[in-house]
Amino acid sequence: MTHTPLPILHKVYAFITRGTELLTFVEVGTEWEQVPGGTLELDEEPRTGVMREAEEETGLTGFEVVSFLGRNQQTLHDWGHLALPDYTVIRWFYHLRYDQPTPETWTHWERFASDNSGPHEFAFHWTDLRHSRPKLFHGRNAHDFWEAVEVVAQRVTSDGE
Repeated sequence: MTHTPLPILHKVYAFITRGTELLTFVEVGTEWEQVPGGTLELDEEPRTGVMREAEEETGLTGFEVVSFLGRNQQTLHDWGHLALPDYTVIRWFYHLRYDQPTPETWTHWERFASDNSGPHEFAFHWTDLRHSRPKLFHGRNAHDFWEAVEVVAQRVTSDGE
């Protein structure tokens, strides 16, 4: 019996800081905060993809990659989505810096989501990591995002970035 490998989907996530603040957004009509991210395009490198996704979702340009935070790999069924076809998701996490002025809050429309849904309206804001943490995600895969936030928070609050 031969084993057919699962299809693979590569996702990238940008933990964008400005000094000690982390940029997050809420898709209008939902409650959970997110960091910019999305699906890599065919043959796109993760570092290139995270910059593209950050620009598309925020409407900003001029990001700097600070560091690669790590990656993980799970199947959709590992996350408990048993009713959906199974596939492997590889998630790449990056710390980006943005040093240009922005409003404290703004909205931006993502017009071309990779799943052809949309457009999506995102409401962005900065969270000062010296005082609080964003209410990021939920469910079985949330711990990876929370760990990345803690790594970034430790870096920016101890460096005085």
